[in-house]
Formats: sequence, structure tokens, C-alpha cells
Amino acid sequence: MSKMCFNECIDIKMKKISFSYFLLCIGLVESVALLALSGLLREETDDFISSEAQYMDNENSTGVPIIVYSGEDPFKCKDFDVYADNVKVLSVKSMAQAFAALVAVFFVFNIAYPKSMLKTLTFLQKVFIGLQDSLKKPQPVVTLLTNLNRH
Repeated sequence: MSKMCFNECIDIKMKKISFSYFLLCIGLVESVALLALSGLLREETDDFISSEAQYMDNENSTGVPIIVYSGEDPFKCKDFDVYADNVKVLSVKSMAQAFAALVAVFFVFNIAYPKSMLKTLTFLQKVFIGLQDSLKKPQPVVTLLTNLNRH
């Protein structure tokens, strides 16, 4: 193999590694933003997402749809499951897909958002996913949108 060909191969490999790292960083930022959203709206993250171990221990007696991840760290997880009524409804590969799937499960099965998740799920539904309904946006959602639009 010529030195030029070798350098081109190395350059291509480095670009692939850089792109993979870039995608990983985007996924991490996306995950942090989604989890921070519930904090901005003063809701508990634990109401939306749980580790598999916690979920199995608690048995989610309410049956409210929830995201369940494998392992100890949702930021390192590559598989997310959405449960409804204690049944796994679907599996996805990213936290963003999991949150979209969570909203979809509520929407498709016509389950009302619990009060503890109302603001975050309404924000996701109306702003990110674009599903509109006849319900008003809660005031904290309107305030957050107003503040985000200012910047």
C-alpha cells in the first residue's frame, strides 16, 4: 500500500470516528435537554423515566406509561422501552425516540396525562411533536415558550 493511499485510509477512518463522536454528543445533549425540560417545568424526572431495576422493584402499580432503560445510566443506554399498564408497548434506541413514543402511547391509547407529568408532556406534544388538541397549554408551558422565544 502506498503512503498516499495509507494516509487517505487513515483520513477516512478519522472522519468516521469524528462523525460517530459528533452523533454521540448530539444524543447526549438531546438527552440532557429532555431531562432538563421536566426540571424547568418543575416536574419530577422519575415520573417519566426509570431504570429497569427500579421499575421491576416498584412494579409501577399505577400502570401510567413510563420509559424504562437498561443499566444504571440513561445517558449511556442504547435501548429504551415504553411500558403502559405494566406491559412493554415498544422499544426504541434513543432517549428522544423514547420521549416521542411516550407521548404517542398517551395519545394513541387516549390516556389523560397525569398531573405530575402534564406540563412536560404537553410541551413535548404541542411544541416538539406538533400534535394539537383542544386542551389549553398549562401556564408554565406558555411562560417557558415565551422565555425561549425571547432569546
